[in-house]
Amino acid sequence: MEILSAIITFDLNKAEGKLYPKISNELEKIGIKKYFISNICETQLPNNTYFYKGEHQNLEALKIYLRTKLSEIFKKYNIGAKYCLFIAKP
Repeated sequence: MEILSAIITFDLNKAEGKLYPKISNELEKIGIKKYFISNICETQLPNNTYFYKGEHQNLEALKIYLRTKLSEIFKKYNIGAKYCLFIAKP
């Protein structure tokens, strides 16, 4: 297991504004945060951009985990989305 990080950014397709806070809350529940926290400061990320840091077996495992979770959240709210994941070792 190793500590890995990801930046996630997305656009919801034809979504009402009230869905964005609901999606944000769902992401927060699984550890995907709106703030990037370093040993120097805490930084709020741009709209619809989130940060994740956690232990996973490898980069591919983290990619699969995040894609699955994002798909589940978007499906729960019956909304389409485009998203981009940037995954790295910190």
